[in-house]
Amino acid sequence: DLGDVVLASGSTNGTGTLYFDELVVANSFVDESPSNAPPAVRDGTGADISTTSSTTQLSANWDASTDNESGISGYKYAIGTSVGGTQTVNWTLLGNVTTVTTTGLSLTVGQTYYFSVRAVDGAGWASNATNSNGQTVVAGDATPPSAPPAVRDGTGTDISTTSSTTQLSANWDASTDAESGISGYQYAIGTTAGGTQTVNWTSLGNVTTVTKTGLSLTVGQTYYFGVKAVNGAGLTGTATNSNGQTVASGAVTYFSDNFESWTVHGGAWSSVSGESSSHTLNTSTDQARSGTKCLKVTDTDTTGQNGACLVKNFSPTISGDIYVRFYAFLPTGYEDANPDIRVLRVWCQSNRGQMSFMNGRPTMEEVGGWTGCSIPAVSENQWHCVEMHMATPSASALMEFWVDGVKNTTTLNGAFSGSTGYDHIEFGDSIDSAVGTGSIYLDEIVVSDSYIGPLP
Repeated sequence: DLGDVVLASGSTNGTGTLYFDELVVANSFVDESPSNAPPAVRDGTGADISTTSSTTQLSANWDASTDNESGISGYKYAIGTSVGGTQTVNWTLLGNVTTVTTTGLSLTVGQTYYFSVRAVDGAGWASNATNSNGQTVVAGDATPPSAPPAVRDGTGTDISTTSSTTQLSANWDASTDAESGISGYQYAIGTTAGGTQTVNWTSLGNVTTVTKTGLSLTVGQTYYFGVKAVNGAGLTGTATNSNGQTVASGAVTYFSDNFESWTVHGGAWSSVSGESSSHTLNTSTDQARSGTKCLKVTDTDTTGQNGACLVKNFSPTISGDIYVRFYAFLPTGYEDANPDIRVLRVWCQSNRGQMSFMNGRPTMEEVGGWTGCSIPAVSENQWHCVEMHMATPSASALMEFWVDGVKNTTTLNGAFSGSTGYDHIEFGDSIDSAVGTGSIYLDEIVVSDSYIGPLP
């Protein structure tokens, strides 16, 4: 059995004072070393915040400490106006929790406050302190942040098409909030501007770009990003929408011409047809969708004869789907003077599909069954993007068209039975019996196996 415990000086040959402290008599090991300090202390109740609009309370949370000897029994915290300081709240003992909210404070707007936290082990030892990086008290914010000035499809310069069917990206200019600052953003993706059909509103950190993966996107469909900012008070601003990006398959380009590199009349086309003194075409610097030149087609014949057009032959023929995209510029008065100008003809042996402007109304026609559909006239004195799709030749091949990236709701079925493929196109002015005069400008034609869409 344990007898007496004596704390005394047993020396008979010396003088002086000996000091004793922290006497423990126990039946097991005694923890004589403090626990580890908390790994991190965050201002706020969750993710670290940098501002708060409250002048009466402060919150913090931290990662748990460890102690291999006697375990963690609780924590102590203090709040100061300097890192490690205790000017606002002196060291206060808590239970074994990893979050605290202190109320009843009198805080100063513009002042930054710092939490310090120490772990306390089962033997009562307190660890070193870990400090937060501070939260600044801002004036009460009752107004939402500004909308992002611009949202661009893609990861940099705005894009109009993407070949991915599984992911979409966007980036935007930062919003502002003079009261509590910007804490983050929310984004959504829809098949209409401002829609959420593809991705509902999702929160982001304070970043200005996002790439959403794992999607199931439809080729030919246009997708729009909406982005809105969230301020430090949790208020959400108005959304800004992108102008959309259309999903195109891994496109094969059969032919294209931007009319910039012509060194001879007709450029890269197979031939020029129907030219005369009253039907002319050539490159021009009068207008240009991009670059410095476009194709200018002029008709001064009022008798209703065929005009001048460019011809591109395809060898071998295109046996699958064909998409043809081009831009058209109709000067002032052109729509009234030209009741029917057939700008594009896509030939499938003896049958064809065509895009026309009938008094300025973009019109698609299947010539064989002679059916057609059109939309209201487009505005003059600006460029318009027109794209026509004709599916693999058959007795009922799908035909559809877009104007400025908007798909016409009416489609046609082309009577191309027995044809082996699309063998050539005509591009320019093939007026037939309609009477019209004046110049039309054309640019940026592309022939592909999948949807192309407008240029940015």
